Amino acid sequence: MTPGPAAPPGPPAAPGPLSDADRRLFDALARDGRAPLAELAAATGWSPTTVRRRCAELRANGALYYDVDYDLARFGYGVMVALWLSVEPAHLAAAGEAMAAHPEVGYACATTGPNNLFASVLCRNVGAVYTYLTTRVATLPGVRSMESAPRIRHIKGPGPLLPVGHAVPGRRR
Repeated sequence: MTPGPAAPPGPPAAPGPLSDADRRLFDALARDGRAPLAELAAATGWSPTTVRRRCAELRANGALYYDVDYDLARFGYGVMVALWLSVEPAHLAAAGEAMAAHPEVGYACATTGPNNLFASVLCRNVGAVYTYLTTRVATLPGVRSMESAPRIRHIKGPGPLLPVGHAVPGRRR
């Protein structure tokens, strides 16, 4: 008898409560996402093998993920713009999918309120922003209005750096 096809993987298991050692692990990784196992073991009080196993568990259940942060200017991109569009509801999905496919768009989502489509746009310079807005965005279906705000100064990066023992917003202890 041959085995049938494997069942598709289900959703990741909930991470469950985090221990103080887990919080110390997250704190050490927030400071240096490439910290060696020996350093993470020292921070948590675990053995390197336990650190490796626990990191694998936390990655598998979605509690731990890695995000790369790099200097966009080194790659020739100097202008980041927040873009809010008001799109006719009947065209929202099509406009959002089209915008998400644009290489200039790093993030796009539907929202509520007077502007129902948001995008974070990255261009090489102000001229490229102008060209993007007046050509590609201008042809999106159902766009009624558009507002843009260029990033003037970057103050904080992708996520919070919380001290050990700090409560995570929205999570009960």
